[in-house]
Amino acid sequence: PPASEELERPIRDLLWQIPVLAEWFSAAFPKLVWSPRPGELRLTCLDAAIPTGEILNEYAGVVFATATPGPTAPFAQACGLSAPSSKLIAPSSKLPAPSSKLHSVTAHTPWRDAAYDIAYDVRVDTTYQQRARHAGTTANSIASLHAASEKSYRSLSPSAQSGQGAAVAVFFPSYAYAEAIENTLRLAHPHLRVALQPRHSDLAAQTAWVDESIAFTDALFLVLGSSFAEGIDTLGGRISHAMVVGPALPEVNAVQKARLGALEGHTREAAFQRVYQIPGIQKVNQALGRLVRAPGQRAKVILQCRRFLEPAYAALLDRDYQFGATLATDADLAAWLGT
Repeated sequence: PPASEELERPIRDLLWQIPVLAEWFSAAFPKLVWSPRPGELRLTCLDAAIPTGEILNEYAGVVFATATPGPTAPFAQACGLSAPSSKLIAPSSKLPAPSSKLHSVTAHTPWRDAAYDIAYDVRVDTTYQQRARHAGTTANSIASLHAASEKSYRSLSPSAQSGQGAAVAVFFPSYAYAEAIENTLRLAHPHLRVALQPRHSDLAAQTAWVDESIAFTDALFLVLGSSFAEGIDTLGGRISHAMVVGPALPEVNAVQKARLGALEGHTREAAFQRVYQIPGIQKVNQALGRLVRAPGQRAKVILQCRRFLEPAYAALLDRDYQFGATLATDADLAAWLGT
């Protein structure tokens, strides 16, 4: 063995990772070793169903608690609770037979039935190839949304205004998209103040940033799938108007391509749904759930992209976000906002 006391700390820590790495390679789950750029090697688990199922099936019963489970069958397969139907589960691997079926129990929340006012903006195509062409429309929509939010805020009583602001929340699938729209908005509407969520901040810093941004800016730009969109609860009842720009499909990279390739037993549409659509819309459901956290809270939300009205995407939205107005023109937007 090396004389560890003579080695510098970073090198010593790296050496101790070698046994962990060897254990990872020997584990019975599909994995991908790939290089996103020269000098960098990434090791990715493609599907954790086998180790997850091995643990869960040791118990007589397991309770899952989540507001965004997604479709039952893919959820059960991802947890190793039903038979896999793809190469994502290695043929030589033995997944324990499920000891019981998966039962779904819904906690009804009647106070949420009228909490969301949803509109689908079909004027915009947010696919990667087309989003730049619609950047101006997205920027103008944010300005219109803020004007409506400001009008609504001013109509509140002083006591109702406490803790709330006129700022709007805008959710994007990536930092790059958010930054591009921020630049467009700065040119078209220079009077609007935008706060882009910081990277890699802890919960206390996140809460402080939200409080400050609601008080001193006009629009909070948030990234779908981040802790701001999934885990932070300081937006409920404080944001009355919001917009989701696109369904937040995962980035096309070697990992997603490997997952698609492993689903050879599925149709092309079914594989695309498993790898892209379900995770993408799940992020949207999680983000919108942050806006209404208690009875009496309301949110007016634009889902901006024509894909949100396509059956394959619409069916994955939570029930609270599945029915709304369709915005096909600027006049439709103005009428829906009441401006």
